[in-house]
Amino acid sequence: MMGSPGWMRKLISQNMGIEEYVFYVARCLESEFKSHVQIKIENETIILNLGGYEITFSLLDAQDKKEKGGSYELDKFILNQLEKVGFEFDRERSKYIQYCYEIFHRDEGEI
Repeated sequence: MMGSPGWMRKLISQNMGIEEYVFYVARCLESEFKSHVQIKIENETIILNLGGYEITFSLLDAQDKKEKGGSYELDKFILNQLEKVGFEFDRERSKYIQYCYEIFHRDEGEI
């Protein structure tokens, strides 16, 4: 479900509470980067660690991205925060990352 089309991801997010959705997105990132993700939620603050890169953000920020953003807005927000602390990745590395950054390419042979 990691690289699910936007409409399917929207359905997934609508059927989850914010904490459950944060853990879902974390599992997607874990699968994408083959690196364990640790999450702690303390006093409305989310502490996320991916491969030794740690970020913090509020549950309110996460809720806002889930409700007002696109289907992959929370993923993109987390990836952008990870980049700010030195995590590096190629935005063309997979369909999942391309969905996060709204990068769409026509397949060869498509008219």
